Order: sequence, then C-alpha cells, then structure tokens
Amino acid sequence: MCVSIIDQLIQIKKSADSNDIVNMLDEFTVYSRLSKIPALSDISKSPALKKQLPLLSKAIEGDIYCLSLYMVAANIIGYLGYDIPETIATHIDNTPDSLKQKLIIAQENTIRVDYRSLDMYQHDSMRDTITAIYIHKPEDETRIVILTRSGKQQRIFQGSYIESEETDDQNNPSNVYQKARSLRYEDDHLRIKIDNYSIQGNNAYFFAKVKINRVGYRMMLDNQYRLVFKADQSASNDFTIELDISAMNRINMAKSEPKEFIATLAQIINESGVIE
Repeated sequence: MCVSIIDQLIQIKKSADSNDIVNMLDEFTVYSRLSKIPALSDISKSPALKKQLPLLSKAIEGDIYCLSLYMVAANIIGYLGYDIPETIATHIDNTPDSLKQKLIIAQENTIRVDYRSLDMYQHDSMRDTITAIYIHKPEDETRIVILTRSGKQQRIFQGSYIESEETDDQNNPSNVYQKARSLRYEDDHLRIKIDNYSIQGNNAYFFAKVKINRVGYRMMLDNQYRLVFKADQSASNDFTIELDISAMNRINMAKSEPKEFIATLAQIINESGVIE
C-alpha cells in the first residue's frame, strides 16, 4: 500500500530535530568511496549498501523526506566542488514526474534551510550551534560550508576565499571564515553585489543589490520566474524582468558556481534591454 503524502509529512515533523542533513552527507561520502567497487556501484541492487546507507537508499526509492535531504546535501556537495556519483544522480534524475510534484508540494514542510553568506557567520556567538563544517580547496579557491542548528532552525553559511600572503592567526577559526567576501560584478552600466543566495532555489527575497546606470535597486528572484527590482529611492523606478525557460535553466545550472551565478545574472540583465 502506498504511503500517503500526509503520512509522510507527519513522519517528517517527527524527524524535524534530527541532524539528518549531516547524516545524508556522511552517506554520500561513504558511497563515493564504495561505488568505485563494481559490485557495489548500484545501491539499488546491493542489500548491504541499502542497510549501510538507509537515507540514500530511501531517497532513490522515492521517500519524500529523504529526497528533500538529498536535494540539500547534493547542493552542498555541488557548491564545494565535488561530483555526485553518477549512479545516484541517474536514479534521482529518473524520479517520476508525479513524485516530483509531491516533493514540490511537501518542500516547505520537509527540510527548511536558511542560506546565508559566510561573511554573516559570527564565530563567538554561533560556535555552539555548529553541527558540521565542510571545507574543499579546488585549485586556489577555498570553499567553506558551515551547518548550524538552533532548535528547529537550520542555517547554512557558505562562501569562498582566496588565500592572501598576509599572516593570520590560523588558530582562530573566525579569521579564516571572515576572509570570504561578497560576490561582485561590474561593467560600464551595471553593478551587482550578492551577500548570500540559496543554491536550493529559495531566492524569493532581496538577495542582491544592483546599480543600473547609477540607480540603486534591491533584486530578488521570485516564485513567478521573474527578476524583481525594487528601487532604493522611488517606487516609480521599480521593474521586473520576465524569465523564459531558457533563462531559468541558465540560472539554475550556474547556482553551484558563485562566480558563474553572478555572471549569468549580469548577462540576463544586459540581454533584457533595461540598460540603455
């Protein structure tokens, strides 16, 4: 008998205080290593793997809660610059459309995560809320993700920095975290500054500051596939840019790479014709 979405939501609420995002990330790490063994490459065909990796196994079987965990964990892994094992990605990509619709409906009741810029992390006041820290250094750039929890509130701080030649106290974690800077883009007519954004897609808030021909705006990506610009001075200058499927796909594909994300937004704004 198929478990109803209501039953799944009840189970989700019972799990709200767990650290299952961290557990899912741990399972990704284990599977990335084990999947290199041919006999263990497909989790759906290995009872031993299913037992060892229960959350990942349930995700590929279509469990709404575990699929939500997967989405958050996959976003973190992608941001850090790691690859998701192809066999897992294939299973998730083949999720039936009907199940994807249920996941969308249930999303707000599953894994609620607030994404923030790494610059906003305050070590002295937040150190006791940390549940995990992930650091990866692809080439010269160091990427950091800090997971925190306070009660039922889960917050993810993410950012990157490039090492300078200046001497820092390496024993003080806050020195490392505060090296992260806001994303910035600038050309002759357009400036964009992003302090934080969600790679999960929840960007229906003013996550960026924009200057177009010296006029200042706050910008959001709303739930109606539009870039919304709220003028700093006069509401008469407010405007929106309607996004077609191609533009949304470009934005979604760029989210895991911060520099590519801001460059894509700049390109779409320039292409829209709002800059004379």
